[in-house]
Order: sequence, then structure tokens, then C-alpha cells
Amino acid sequence: MKPRNYFLTILICLSILAFVFVTSSCKSNDVSKNRESYEESIGAGGDSGGDSGGDSGGDSGDDGGSSSDDHGDTSSTGTSMSSSDSESGTIETGGDIDWFKVYLSSAGEFNVYSTGSTDVHAKLYNSSLTELEYDDDGGENFNFSITYDITTSGYYYIKVEGRYSYTTGSYTINTSFGDSRYYDFETNGIAPSDLYNSTESDASWFVSTSKSYGGSYSLESGDIDDNQVSCFHANGSWSSISFKYFGDTEEDYDKLKFYIDGVLKNSPGYSGTTTYWQSKSFTFSPTSSTHVYKWCYDKDGSQSTTNDAVWIDNLRLTP
Repeated sequence: MKPRNYFLTILICLSILAFVFVTSSCKSNDVSKNRESYEESIGAGGDSGGDSGGDSGGDSGDDGGSSSDDHGDTSSTGTSMSSSDSESGTIETGGDIDWFKVYLSSAGEFNVYSTGSTDVHAKLYNSSLTELEYDDDGGENFNFSITYDITTSGYYYIKVEGRYSYTTGSYTINTSFGDSRYYDFETNGIAPSDLYNSTESDASWFVSTSKSYGGSYSLESGDIDDNQVSCFHANGSWSSISFKYFGDTEEDYDKLKFYIDGVLKNSPGYSGTTTYWQSKSFTFSPTSSTHVYKWCYDKDGSQSTTNDAVWIDNLRLTP
């Protein structure tokens, strides 16, 4: 081979080697850069996921912890009450259930009822969780009212729910235990001896068959004229009074009024013609003193209706 061709061949080989080296170096740098970029991306994603997940999980946990239920949702977690007690409750969400338990040490009459503006109903259970009684609107203004004769000592449970699946709101549950007076006026049509016609009455109340809530009799106001009253009363010290009411009177003028020791408790009174029996109830703190509980049908100075009377049935006085 000639020297010139030999050197030319060597030069070409060196050029090829140089080209291959440079190309390989560039590719290596690109791969390294891509890898670093990828790792940075993964690292950023991990930090973001950690922060986001941690914060989100923490916030979510805080929100979940902020909601609370005032009374247990099962009989075993129910709120304890005494036999004569009151407890505030809230139906926080639709479907919420509030349980309560009461220990009764002897036989007697047990009363449990609600007060407030929320429409709630309740069931009473014995210690074996056998349902004993249910009530929806036995009290006033869509409140429940349960009275049950206890024959065995032990724990008794009350389950309170909103009337509908969407019902929410606050209420008060009340309990009392002891001998109460109950009048359904079904004893041969004879007026009870411990319900007294008041001295100011122009005509006496009497046991009547013209209307009744659940039997054949009720207590009807006396036949009075304009500017007259028909009143009866009971003496004692009671924690609650409930009764069924039916009226056929001049709207806003001729009224049934309920008094305790001369103080009007149902201002301005019940008037007008009802189409069905209404539940009325009152609660108060009993004292050692004897009080006078009085019902008066009071007519104004003019006009009359078909019957011009009011009726009371299922009257209960609870100590």
C-alpha cells in the first residue's frame, strides 16, 4: 500500500471513531437528563400525594369527628334517666334514633311523654326489649304520650324517632312514676266524686253520651246562656295533665279555658267547631302544696252555635 493511502485510511477510521464516541456521549447525557427529570417528577408527585393525602385525610377526619349524637342509637348505649326526670334531645338527621333507659324499682304507673315543636313518636320496651306500648300524637302538638302500668321492677327502655324519615329538630322527653288519676267517664255514666263543680258555675258539667273519644261517655259542659260559665275543678299537685277535647262553640268568643290557682294557662282558650278529638296536655313542676286545676266553658255576650258546648274525655292527672 502507498503511504498516502495508508494515512488516508487511518484518518477516515479516526473520524468514524470520533463520530461514534460523540453520538454515544450525547445519548448518554439525554438518558441521564430524562431519568433525572422522571425522578424529580416522581418525587414531586410523592410529596404532593403525601401532603394532599395527609391534609385531605386529616381534614376529613376532623369533619367526621365534629358530628355528634346526643343520645345512643341502641338500647345498650341509651341515656339513663330517673323515674321522674326530663332530658333534652335532638333528632340531628333524618332517621336518627335516641334511646333512653329508666330503672323502676316497684310496680306502679309509668308515664313518658315529649314536649316541644318537633313531631316525634316513641316505643316503650321492657328489660327483654319486648315492645309494650307505642304512641305518636297522644300528647299536644304532635308529641307522644305513653302511660303504662308497671308490674315488674327492672330496666325499661324508650326509643324516640322523628315521625318521618326527614324529620329533624329538638324535643324534651319527660318521665314520671306513681299513682295518677285517670277518668274515661265509663263507670255507669256517673261523674267522678273527686271532680268538683265550681261555685261560680252557672250550670254543672255532666257525663254525656252525645260524644265520646273511645267508649260511650265523656264529660260535657253545662247548658249556659250568654255571659255565663260552666266550670269544674280538681285539687292536687300534678306534674302533667292531659285530656281529649272536642268543641262546638262560637269561634274566638266562646272558649274552654284552663286555670291553675286562678291563672289562665291556655290563653286565649280553645274555641270553634272541631272535626275530631284533639289532644291537650300541660306540664309543670309539682310542689308540696295543693293547687286548684279548673276547666271553664265561658260564653261571651251574644250568639250561639249548634251545640254551644265542649267535651272532655280521657282526663289524666299525673303526680
